[in-house]
Amino acid sequence: MSKTFWEFIKKCKIPDKILTEKEYQIAFERVNFEEDDDDENPADELCRYEFMELIVRVAGKKYNIGKKTDPDKPALCKTYTEALNRLIEEHLEVYFEPYPDAEFRTKYLWTLGCHNVFTSNLEILKDLFKKCN
Repeated sequence: MSKTFWEFIKKCKIPDKILTEKEYQIAFERVNFEEDDDDENPADELCRYEFMELIVRVAGKKYNIGKKTDPDKPALCKTYTEALNRLIEEHLEVYFEPYPDAEFRTKYLWTLGCHNVFTSNLEILKDLFKKCN
């Protein structure tokens, strides 16, 4: 499992008695399974859709959807949608601090100077893009 993902999970205070690091490791491996080596998606990293799937799996396990996690305990949520919303409200929105990308864009990217550099080199950038794809 990615150390970065585990740090994210801990920062959002999601681990508990049921959701241990081992459980996250299992979920991570299931989401990130690949039959062949893909240079675009290394084995210890997640793509956006894999990250989202993993968050949904974590929510389902944490809130015991359909009593799958522990049949002896009641389901805390009836659906994955309900569990995901609860995880977002109780953990992600409360503890996660997103990168201030709007500030970066406004201060450095969406400037006249940056615009001028891109437009004056547009043909070179287009050729480079074609060669790389």
